[in-house]
Amino acid sequence: MSLGEIYFYTLAGLVSIFSFFIYLLVEDIKLFSIFKKMFLIAVIVLIIGTLLVFFDLSYWSNSKTIFIYSFPLIVLLLNRALFLINNELFGEPFIYIKGGFLSGFWYRKVIDEKQITFLKWVYYAYCTILHLSQIFLFSTLFRKFFI
Repeated sequence: MSLGEIYFYTLAGLVSIFSFFIYLLVEDIKLFSIFKKMFLIAVIVLIIGTLLVFFDLSYWSNSKTIFIYSFPLIVLLLNRALFLINNELFGEPFIYIKGGFLSGFWYRKVIDEKQITFLKWVYYAYCTILHLSQIFLFSTLFRKFFI
């Protein structure tokens, strides 16, 4: 394995970790300032991937390289779209987790579970399934492209 190949695979791993970090910020992306910064970084990552393909520095096929380097942008736009759809249809979404409601990666909002109606519980379960299904989708795509 050459030094260039090691750099390429290390950079692809960092891009994948950055994509997962964007996924974890699923509720914090609702702030436009955070979304704008993440969007700029994701576009820069996509430009780097495009330059790697353009200068023939990638060790994968061109489509696989572009897919991996566009993955942060895909995750960011998908999370923002899910937030906007849920916000328009149902209001401010919260993801239900055992012991409370998660309203952001760094902040935990605890609500008295005795005050939750059945309809709200169904909606919170829907939001949780929706966001957890993203992890399944992304892991399936990673498996397809990395193996």
